[in-house]
Amino acid sequence: MIVKAKWPDILEVCLNLRQDDFDEVMLTRWTDDPYDLASDFAHAPGGKFAVIHNDKAVCIFGVSPRTPGVSQGWLVGTNEIGKHGVEVAHACKKVIRGLFDADVHRIQSYSAAFHHQAHEWLELIGFKRESTLSKFGKDGSDFYCYAITR
Repeated sequence: MIVKAKWPDILEVCLNLRQDDFDEVMLTRWTDDPYDLASDFAHAPGGKFAVIHNDKAVCIFGVSPRTPGVSQGWLVGTNEIGKHGVEVAHACKKVIRGLFDADVHRIQSYSAAFHHQAHEWLELIGFKRESTLSKFGKDGSDFYCYAITR
């Protein structure tokens, strides 16, 4: 079930991130504190959603406006996300369609070069890898820029 993400959903996911999601997100943050991460997600502009299974959030995702017509997409999950991949894919595609029906013509997302599961996921829902962001992570690691356009 997809719902608008509330604080308990966001906090639950941030405290239980799968390891690669945690490692990737923390490469672009000043601190490795999951409470700070949850607070930033909760206060981020744009829509935020959670996929719930058995009363527990398995992932949160959202899209934040960046420039007119362009938004930044993000998704993080717990180890349970793999069991609900079809539901999560449908939820993300539904949000993307809704944005494209409105005034968005591009959604972009950054992913650490090591996070192969994220790359496969982004491509599964229609994103294309556009470029490499050299030394983008705080440790000097590379990231990829993915985008989907209307």
